Amino acid sequence: MARGDVVVMSLLDDVLRLVREGHHTVAEIAAELGVSREEVEGAVKLLESMGYIEVRRLGKEDNPCSSCPLRKVCGFSKG
Repeated sequence: MARGDVVVMSLLDDVLRLVREGHHTVAEIAAELGVSREEVEGAVKLLESMGYIEVRRLGKEDNPCSSCPLRKVCGFSKG
């Protein structure tokens, strides 16, 4: 495996881990990993195409917690 492939796999693993830990936006993930938003966006597109994650784009008025079945018991919930 080439060095570039290892770096990409590491980024994919890190992004997936952060999503599982509750990071919800590209900006949050990029800040946590210290990489650019573009790198995270690329990783997210790849993970989505592979079926590991589902991307949901929300409007400004949308509450990201409104459709979550855990919204009433989750400490993150805003609604």
